[in-house]
Amino acid sequence: PDPVYTPVTAAEAAKKQDITIHTVGIGSDDPFLLGPLSRMGATIRFDTRNLEKIASITGGQFFRAKDNKGFEDVMDTIDALEKTSKQRPALIYQRDLYPTLLLGGIAALSLAVFLRYTVLREIS
Repeated sequence: PDPVYTPVTAAEAAKKQDITIHTVGIGSDDPFLLGPLSRMGATIRFDTRNLEKIASITGGQFFRAKDNKGFEDVMDTIDALEKTSKQRPALIYQRDLYPTLLLGGIAALSLAVFLRYTVLREIS
């Protein structure tokens, strides 16, 4: 049987690898229409308790965003929390040598053909 992974077991695995998970609950508490022609309202609920648990296991934080502005604020907060230094990769200057070798080979072949039919030709 395949092992069963839950968000909590994934968070525990992330903690073992020193990965911090910040969770974000997105949505409003207000009901919204299901479609343009529908008169039925719906409310999307998410599992706040599990989101908080996942964040706390890994040392992260749970955030709540009720609208686009709130989501942008949450992302700015997470950006401020998770600053890492970036290392620039070393620049490697590469120069292909094959054009020089190819031209040298063509020149040698041309010289051999030229000499064979001019200076080194056999007289029969």
